[in-house]
Amino acid sequence: MECFTIKEAFKFGIDFLKIHNIEAPDINTEMLLCWILDLSRIEIRLKSNEIITQNQQKRFIEALESRSNHKPLQYIIGKIDFYNITLNINESVLIPRPETEELVQIIANNIRTSNNIHNILDIGTGSGCISIALGNEFPNIKIDGIDISLAAIECANDNKNSLNITNVNFINTDFADYKSDKKYDIIVSNPPYISIDDYNKLDKELFFEPKVALTDNNDGLNFYRLIAKKSNEFLNQNGKIFLECGINQSKKIISIFSKNKYEAQIIKDFSGIDRFVIVSM
Repeated sequence: MECFTIKEAFKFGIDFLKIHNIEAPDINTEMLLCWILDLSRIEIRLKSNEIITQNQQKRFIEALESRSNHKPLQYIIGKIDFYNITLNINESVLIPRPETEELVQIIANNIRTSNNIHNILDIGTGSGCISIALGNEFPNIKIDGIDISLAAIECANDNKNSLNITNVNFINTDFADYKSDKKYDIIVSNPPYISIDDYNKLDKELFFEPKVALTDNNDGLNFYRLIAKKSNEFLNQNGKIFLECGINQSKKIISIFSKNKYEAQIIKDFSGIDRFVIVSM
């Protein structure tokens, strides 16, 4: 088969993804071409008449086929930009969302207004996105990230090492079994908060992500109950807990923590949704 020019590849990709009902086929095609050709968006246009190699064309078509089967773009490319860093990701970890970047920003703002933050615990660290983003910005703070998935911990360590982050430690453990003599000034978690009923109605793309990172196989609140129950073992007296949650969950989460004698407040995300719960002793 004769090789495409970049312009021809771009048109082919858009038409192919349109046939398979993939949203934003132009953006998807452009990102795949940028990745495979190692070019910027501007370079793709400036070099539109250049011919791509046979190997590049083969990889491009394979990537289009994966995308047409609803495999998320981030998993195909294997990287994602998150809070001023670039992370490697794969299907063993959740794809970091913009809302989680907002959570990191909220924590970062809190750290800047306090002179007494030394240790952070990140529960369900996944790719390590929260731990590494905070570790990168605050190199003097020690951060422990835990996850029940060994594959997730391997991904997180890969990210830590590739970014030369030295103040973050990842541990393969279930929070229910986690034991430590250390006390933390901040506990953060973006736990599996999708109920099993809602999980079964998710878009096709989300089924590529690890089920254990999305749902607790119950009402979506199990991990908040566990964190509320166990956090007094690990939280310093003036410490805070920062949590991400789903739509219509925040008031239920506040009730869970209130029963455990915590105070809590809700913060909305950029879309105006009650997305974050901040808990204090």
